[in-house]
Amino acid sequence: MRNAFCAICVIFPRLAAAHTKTSDEVNYSHSRPDLLLPDYDCQGLDIPLVEDILRFTSRLNTLAWTDASELTHDQALAEQEHWLGFVQLFATLPGWLHSDCPFGFVVAKIVLWAACVLVATPQELCEADKRMTPILLSRQLLQGPYGLRHYEALPVFMNSRWLRFFSDLVVLFRHVMPRYREQLDPDGIVAQFDCAEPPNGADEWESGWDWRDYMEKIAPHENPMAFNTFGNKGEDSAEFALNPKAFNNMPGKAAECSLGTLSMAIQQMAVSMKLLSEQVPMTSWVAHKSMEFFEQQVFSISDRRIEHFSILALSRWPVLPMLLEVAIICQARTNWEDTTGYQHKPYRLDFRPEELLSSPAERADLEKLAQAPWDDLTYVLRQQRSGRPSQAFRQVTRALERYVHDFEEWDRDVVAGRRLMIFTMLYGWRLAKYLPGWLRRIAAFGHLQRTLVFCLDDDSLQVCKESHRLLEFCIKGEEKTTSNKFHLMSTIINAGFDVLYLDFDTLLMKDPVPPIMRESGKAELLLTRDFGGECINIGVVYMKSHADTARFLQDLIRWLWVHPYEFCQKAFAGLMGLEDITWNEVFGDPVKHVPRWAFLDSANSFVTSTIYSKELQGWTGELENIIIYHFLDGAGGVEQNYAVEGRYVNLFELFYDNSKLNLDDIRLPLYEQDEEVRQQLMSTRQETAPVELRACSAIEESAEPKWKKRQRQNTLDRPDIQASRVIL
Repeated sequence: MRNAFCAICVIFPRLAAAHTKTSDEVNYSHSRPDLLLPDYDCQGLDIPLVEDILRFTSRLNTLAWTDASELTHDQALAEQEHWLGFVQLFATLPGWLHSDCPFGFVVAKIVLWAACVLVATPQELCEADKRMTPILLSRQLLQGPYGLRHYEALPVFMNSRWLRFFSDLVVLFRHVMPRYREQLDPDGIVAQFDCAEPPNGADEWESGWDWRDYMEKIAPHENPMAFNTFGNKGEDSAEFALNPKAFNNMPGKAAECSLGTLSMAIQQMAVSMKLLSEQVPMTSWVAHKSMEFFEQQVFSISDRRIEHFSILALSRWPVLPMLLEVAIICQARTNWEDTTGYQHKPYRLDFRPEELLSSPAERADLEKLAQAPWDDLTYVLRQQRSGRPSQAFRQVTRALERYVHDFEEWDRDVVAGRRLMIFTMLYGWRLAKYLPGWLRRIAAFGHLQRTLVFCLDDDSLQVCKESHRLLEFCIKGEEKTTSNKFHLMSTIINAGFDVLYLDFDTLLMKDPVPPIMRESGKAELLLTRDFGGECINIGVVYMKSHADTARFLQDLIRWLWVHPYEFCQKAFAGLMGLEDITWNEVFGDPVKHVPRWAFLDSANSFVTSTIYSKELQGWTGELENIIIYHFLDGAGGVEQNYAVEGRYVNLFELFYDNSKLNLDDIRLPLYEQDEEVRQQLMSTRQETAPVELRACSAIEESAEPKWKKRQRQNTLDRPDIQASRVIL
C-alpha cells in the first residue's frame, strides 16, 4: 500500500473545502460548556426509545430463526399484530426527536422501515412516512446534526451508543430481508446497483475499473455478513480499494457503480483509522459524498418505487456490514461481543461538561487562584461543588481541600511555592493488585499526601481504600477510557493546582518532584518522548495551572469528543503541532493554543523500557541517573512476533510484588536490592543516544499523502509553535 494513501488526497479538494469550516466558525456559546460536549447518546430522553428498539430487535431475532411455514394460522396472525404494533409505535414518535436526538431518530426510522416490510398488508402510516421522510442517510445521519460538519458526523455516529442498535439491526436485516426481496424490489432495481457486468454488453467498464473483481475480493461468499476488509482476501481488497487509481475520475466511477464507490470509501476509512488517522476526515467526507450520489441515483432510476435502505439491505455490496467494522475500529473493540478498549471514548462522562470546560475569564484568573490564600481557595473549591456536581467532581474538590487544609503549609517549599497534585489512573484486578506497592513507593518519597488515584472500577477502588491512608484521595470513576486522564487533569488545573500525571506502569527510581518543579518556571507543560524518535509519550506529564494549559486541555477534550477514533497520545501531539491529525488546508488547522512546553530528559532520567524497538525505546547513560522508569505495560500483553523478548514479561510483578524489594527504602536503589531488577534495567540500555530522532509516523514516508510533507514544514515554521518550544 506504498502509495495508497496519496490517492484520496486529489478527490474534490475544492468541493471539500467549500463544505468545511473551522471550529471557530461553529456557533457555540462559550457560556454553555454542555453545547461544546453534546450528548450524542441522548442519555436524558424522556421517552422509552431504547427499550422499544430493544424489544423490536429481540422480536426480529426470533423471526430470523423461525421457519414461517411452520407457523399456525393463529401464530401468523399474532406475529402480524406484533409488527403492526411496532409500525404504530415508531410512526408516531414525537416530532422533536429529529432535532433533539438525530442519531436516535435515524435508528428509529430504520426500525419503522423494517416493521413496515414485515407487516403483510400495506399500511397508510408506512406509505405516508415513505413519502414524507424516506430514509436518506446522507441527509438525516451525515449532514450536520448537532452542528457537526459533514466529515465529522459519521465517526461520531459510529462512536455513539446508537451504533450498537444499528449493528444489531444490520446483522438481522442481512439474514431476514432476502426473504422479502420480491416485496422490497418488485422491479429488480437492486441488481442494477450490484455492477455484476459492464453495461450494454461492453467488455469493460468505461472508467477502466473492474467492479466485478473488486466485488469478488471484498464479498466473495454467499454469507450475507461475510466480507473482507482486512482478513483472508482482505489485504487484496484493501490494495484494490487503496490503489492510487481507485479515486481517479471519482464522479465517473460513482455514476457507473455508486455502491462500489461507497464501499471503497468505507474501506479507505477503515484503513485510515488503523494506520493514518489524519486521513479520516477526508475519507469520511468521501463516504458522505458517495452516499449522497447513491441516493440521488436511486431517485433518478426508481422514481421512489424502492426505498434507498432496501437497496443497502439487499445488495451484495456489504456497505452496511462494512460500516459496522469501521465502528468496531472507532470504538477500539476487537468485535461487538468484546468489551471496549481503553482508547474508546464513550459519550458518557464521569464529570459534567461545565466541570471540565471553563470560560476565558475563568482561565485568565487561574494564576491568581494558584497563589490564592488558603481561605480564598477553600471558598472557591466549595463554590465549585455547589449545586449538583458529579460524584467524581465532588470527590476531587474535597480531596484538594483536604490537601490544602492539612498539608499545604509545610509542603510548599518542596514544590517551589506552588500547589502540586499527583495522580494515576487504573481499573481491573490485573492492575489493582499492584496498587499497594505503587502507593508504598510514592509514600517513600513523601508524596502520598498529594497523590490521587482515579479508580475506574470497584476492584481498584476497594484496593485503593485498603492501601491509601487518605480515603478521600481514592476517586471513584465509571468510564474505563484513557481520555479520563485529560478530564481529571482539567478539573485539577481549573481548581488552581498544578498536576503531575503518572501512568500506572511507571516506577519511581528517584523523587521526580524536585527536578520537575525546578524546570516548571520555564514551561507550563513538561512531558517525555521516545528515546529514539520524535513521538511524545504522555505517560509522565506535568501541567501548570495556567490559562494556556487550561485552554489546551479544553481543545483536546473537545477534539476527541468529535474525533473519537483518534489515539489520545496522537491527538495530544497534534494539538501541540507535533503530528498531523487532519489535512489542514481542507479541514482547518486544529492547532490553536500551545502552552510553553519542553521535553524532560528522555535519554537518562525519564526513560522507558524496550518492548518492540531498540532504536525507538530504552535509555542510555548511568543507572543512578534514572528518575522514572516507564515500563510500558498498559495492555498486559505483547504482540509476540514483534516484541524484542518474543514474549510478555510481567514487570509489575518484578517491581511491585517482589519479596526482595523494600519499596519504602529510597536510600538503597532497587537495582542494588535485587539483581534481577538490575538485569532488567540494563537489558533496555543502549550504548549511545541516537544522533538523529526518527520521524513520528506509522507508515513509510513514501506512502504518506503528498500534502503531509508540506503541512509538516508549514506547521513547524509557525512563529507561535516555534516560540512555544523550550529547550531545557
